[in-house]
Amino acid sequence: MTYRPSRTTRAIAVGAALAALTACAPKAAAPPAADTSKDVATLTAGTAQFNADYKARAADKLVAGDATDFIGYFPFTAVQNGPEDAKAMAADFAKDPALSVTITADRIEVAKSGDLAYAVGHAVGTATNPKTHAVEPRNSGYVVVFRKQADGSWKNIALAVSPSPPAPGVAKAAAKP
Repeated sequence: MTYRPSRTTRAIAVGAALAALTACAPKAAAPPAADTSKDVATLTAGTAQFNADYKARAADKLVAGDATDFIGYFPFTAVQNGPEDAKAMAADFAKDPALSVTITADRIEVAKSGDLAYAVGHAVGTATNPKTHAVEPRNSGYVVVFRKQADGSWKNIALAVSPSPPAPGVAKAAAKP
């Protein structure tokens, strides 16, 4: 009688042979890592420009950084969709002369593809409490997603802001008369 291996035994043998061939095959060279340092520098400079534009209360320049499909989530407000909703910022500046913010990006990452990036950071600011009319610290954390445009510029496509407790120095400074 002749030994005939079962289908399972043949499948295991074929799998082992394929694994051995794959292990011996030359490895494809990994694509070189994209150099994203220039993009990170551009986005870092964009953070500084945002701070300057906010301090100047230049709502039109701030809105220019948003893509047409921008979506923003801010505490206790309606979702912002596109730059038209963000233009309400000019009205906020007019209503509250104490409104201020300075953002700091704690981390900026650019995708290897070079077309998407994100920043995670924190913001320190002030706003007038509508009930007490006192100027109070407003601190938050944020995550923003950027998409590279055809001209090489970056636009905000999504932003989520979360309130956080005041920074220790800010809370004490705001409490002084």
